[in-house]
Amino acid sequence: MITVEDIGAVAAAAASNPERVAGGSIEIAGDELSGEQIAEAYQHRYDVPARYEPLPIDVLDGDADQRAMFEWFAHPPAYQADLAATRALAPRTKTLEQWLETQPDL
Repeated sequence: MITVEDIGAVAAAAASNPERVAGGSIEIAGDELSGEQIAEAYQHRYDVPARYEPLPIDVLDGDADQRAMFEWFAHPPAYQADLAATRALAPRTKTLEQWLETQPDL
């Protein structure tokens, strides 16, 4: 997970200094959290009950692309961002909690 603003900051840094990106690409993120941790952050920010419930893969029957994506998400580590490299390119990259603090109250 990463904010659109942070994607832009990382892209600008990488485009202006491509030598800072070994191999020409990195997997970027501002945070790496489980569904349960995301629910906890949301509950903490808004003081409302929150819980994570994984999507049952069977409801995606007939949509091979979505099924493959959600099966990939369900078996960590699916996406492995390089948080250190992301922050080296864009030091102000926000975590989920930092981003939630910038969002309006419910």
